[in-house]
Amino acid sequence: MAESTPRSALYRYGPLAWVWRGLLLLLTGGAAAVLLAAPTAWQAWLMVTPLLLPGAFFAWVVVIAIDRDGDRLLVVTLSGLLRRIDCARLGVPTRRTKAYNEGVAVHAPRLWMPVRGGLPLYVDLLGTVPDRRGFERVFGALPR
Repeated sequence: MAESTPRSALYRYGPLAWVWRGLLLLLTGGAAAVLLAAPTAWQAWLMVTPLLLPGAFFAWVVVIAIDRDGDRLLVVTLSGLLRRIDCARLGVPTRRTKAYNEGVAVHAPRLWMPVRGGLPLYVDLLGTVPDRRGFERVFGALPR
């Protein structure tokens, strides 16, 4: 019988996740209010769709926690749902260390990890990485 590898915590986003979840809740509540108050359904949907689609996308791709369980990642997203992803489905990540606002560079390390057959993963690298070596085996080197 093969020895199973223990489950290990690779990443935790932290309390900031609750700020983003609160903003998603406000967005959803505002969209619901527009849908209830709009005179016709098609006009309401025209108004809220540009708000709801990006919110739904980021709720599904922003990573809150990652655990490794053998050859599978157990990823909790901003929506609170669990995504089970085989490591073999991971692509090559795109890393960025700076974000720009009105020409000013801000330290904001993050990575986008493509997942074959599914939505990508967005990892804010300012979160906690309890197992740096394990994280780097899956996602590549962390910025220094």
